[in-house]
Amino acid sequence: MANFSTFSVYEKEMRAFIDKVVETTSLEKDKITTWLYSDGVMQFRGGQAADYYPYVNENLKKFNHRPLISKQHSMGQILTGFMTLKNAFINQFAKEDPELKIKLEQLFILNLYSAIENHLPFIVIQSEISSELSAYQDKNGSLGPKEALQLTIKMFEEKRLKNPQLEEDFKNQLILMNEFLDDLSNKSLPSEQKFFKPTGNNNGTTTTTEQLTPK
Repeated sequence: MANFSTFSVYEKEMRAFIDKVVETTSLEKDKITTWLYSDGVMQFRGGQAADYYPYVNENLKKFNHRPLISKQHSMGQILTGFMTLKNAFINQFAKEDPELKIKLEQLFILNLYSAIENHLPFIVIQSEISSELSAYQDKNGSLGPKEALQLTIKMFEEKRLKNPQLEEDFKNQLILMNEFLDDLSNKSLPSEQKFFKPTGNNNGTTTTTEQLTPK
């Protein structure tokens, strides 16, 4: 399992959450940090992506193109990612402790569910890039996971230059995406296919930003 150095644009909120957990429970900082920045990142990513594949397939079947993504759609995906992460985190650290479970749920909701609102301008840009990647693949054909990730990184770098006020969000997003790219490059083909779970369609496979990295 890869270890990541940032939790995407929610890095500040995640570090604050970890500190609150350590302050108010007996859980060890090193253990929860290690889990959150390895399994936790993947749980968050998987939660965002789970409902997206059938949605893409439905659009391809009905309309013969991939969907445009709105800010509201992205917000829903991110919330689903946090819900998935919360359940996995509690199952990992408080499965047999009802009181600790309640405490962790409260801290998670307070520190992380509300984090979405802190990054709405960046979520708008993420949504634009998701739509642009879909349009590119509709026009040019499906990309493999590595190629799609490289193109997405390029798109984020271009948007970064035009939005200096969001530098911190871009920095954390791109660090994580490049770490995903390094991890992908180190995987064999069977592992790569499992890692991204590409969606099948009548044009081959489609890769989405939800598969590439957490928002």
